[in-house]
Amino acid sequence: MKSKLIHALLLTALPTGIALGAPAGELDPAFGDHGRVLLRDAPFEEFAGVVVFVDPSSGKLTLVADGYPSDRLLRFNSDGSLDADFGAEGSALLDFGGDDLNISDVEWLADGKLLIAGALNVYGTPDNILHGSALLARMHADGTPDLSFGNSGRATLELGGVFESISEILLQPGGRIVVFGYTNRTGSDERVLARFTPDGLPDSSFGNSATPGISVINMLGVDARLADVVQQSDGKFLFCGDAKLDPAAPDRNNIVAVRVHAGGAPDLTFGNNGMLLIGGWQDSVAVNTCRELGDGHVIFVGSEGSDDRQRAAAWRMTPDGRLDTGFGIGGMQVLDTDTPSTATAMLIMSDSSVAIAGSQWQPDRQWKGDSNAWLWWSDMLVARFDPTSGEVDLGFGDRGVTVVDFGAHEFASNAYSANLTQQADGKLLIVGAQVDEYDWYPWYSIALARVDPYGSGSNGVVSVIDTTVSAPAAGGELELRLRRTGGSTGSLAVDYTTVAGTAIAGTDFVATNGTVMWSDGDMDEKTISITMLNSAQPGDSKTFRIALSNSNGGLGMSQATIYIPRSNAPGGSGSNVPVSPGTSNGGGGAIGLELLFLMALVAFGVTPTRPHSVPTPSHRHPGRQQHP
Repeated sequence: MKSKLIHALLLTALPTGIALGAPAGELDPAFGDHGRVLLRDAPFEEFAGVVVFVDPSSGKLTLVADGYPSDRLLRFNSDGSLDADFGAEGSALLDFGGDDLNISDVEWLADGKLLIAGALNVYGTPDNILHGSALLARMHADGTPDLSFGNSGRATLELGGVFESISEILLQPGGRIVVFGYTNRTGSDERVLARFTPDGLPDSSFGNSATPGISVINMLGVDARLADVVQQSDGKFLFCGDAKLDPAAPDRNNIVAVRVHAGGAPDLTFGNNGMLLIGGWQDSVAVNTCRELGDGHVIFVGSEGSDDRQRAAAWRMTPDGRLDTGFGIGGMQVLDTDTPSTATAMLIMSDSSVAIAGSQWQPDRQWKGDSNAWLWWSDMLVARFDPTSGEVDLGFGDRGVTVVDFGAHEFASNAYSANLTQQADGKLLIVGAQVDEYDWYPWYSIALARVDPYGSGSNGVVSVIDTTVSAPAAGGELELRLRRTGGSTGSLAVDYTTVAGTAIAGTDFVATNGTVMWSDGDMDEKTISITMLNSAQPGDSKTFRIALSNSNGGLGMSQATIYIPRSNAPGGSGSNVPVSPGTSNGGGGAIGLELLFLMALVAFGVTPTRPHSVPTPSHRHPGRQQHP
């Protein structure tokens, strides 16, 4: 893992031009459950938040959710509660005529209607897509189709590919609609840009005569992944992503930028015939999104590094296509997270600073000494930095990062950010999903958080870090770590107690209970000590738990499982616990899986892994195979 000292050298205090009052970047305690809303019960199971909009007149929130077997429109009150006056208890189905749309992007129009884009998938089996069609639809505020748009409310992007989709919508003056899409019409991946009239008809003045209304992005044979597009102030379109140039060195990446004219033709004055490669890093680089600043510079965000070294990162490009070496260190700024992280969403805030959201993975512990990490959990993260210098606001959250822990109850979970919005009062809304890894495939739940960059004051959320712990073979003291995230204003307290399972208090461990306290401003880890009486004995392994309760703040991961492994003595039965004695599996914002269950997953060929980068909305559909 990259040294924390190295990261610290990259960061300094935020310039006085955008200095904030303290505390900043804490969860808003007036929203949901200590700043968090998690909808993991029916009818919201297998749903992930895609985009959230704020009604400036009422302060209510409109959230578009992608799910299976349908998509939904949700309305929240400003405090995070569902608006019972909307639809059925705050929820309305998005009516696509019974079709299943994998939603990638949404725009809220001035008249209150919604433009929704994605891929209309046809399935052979529940996990196998036979065909994907690119679709743009316009919907009324109640989720019903606007039949005056396109063909009965729909516009399609059809180039003859088996799999085609739309991943982004760009609105132009006069109501014209530009979409960024994908096709595999030639057998290889191609990115396309298309334009429609305000009524949803193809705009033949865009693109070329061979494909009226459509411009195919020429990547000049480079193996590149284009993740996002922005329309620049001069009307041109800039695409951003990353590229691998040398198959023999797959971790040597470049940032890639492609620019086309407002009419869809390549801008041959930019880079090499419209494409520019920046960098050539020795370690992996992933660009997930980009935004243009008011002065013509462009900010790219994503991650730098791989595996344990992966960290959320940002780069700045000058208007003439050079890496701005005055930004961060040599044009790149790396976020100082203790564990791997990535940025997937970005926002230029009203004060001109840049806010980013993404995920931060929690560390695993080696399984039987195996250095190949395979158990990972993740939380949402939020941070902000200066768009000119790249300097991170160290007064935001904890040393520049706010961790949003949604917790879980029994299953490993990964929380990720899909989109980021700023309210009129400056507060940040982050929407995405928490993914429970169980029942043989990921189960998505809508996750929504609100962070106050200017200081509401939150006492935060408390969680157990070590979710599955193997007791020391010789008995004695066992320590569990607790953390505080999301806020440090005021004190935070939580009760803990041991809960017997197959391991019995008084025989295998000493029954323990108490209270853990954090004082105002204290973000240090705390420990709970448990005395083990009987470890590594013949017979099956035994378990008991530590449970947290009665927190005056929020609760994330509220319990941990302690395993007493069987010994190798003759006559012993059962299985050895799949962790090294005296070690634990980190849990972050999730309760650890029963390790025997994980062993079953492996036996069936299902191995939970930490993804190299967090999925973005166009690559999400609960339990379903996806295409770009």
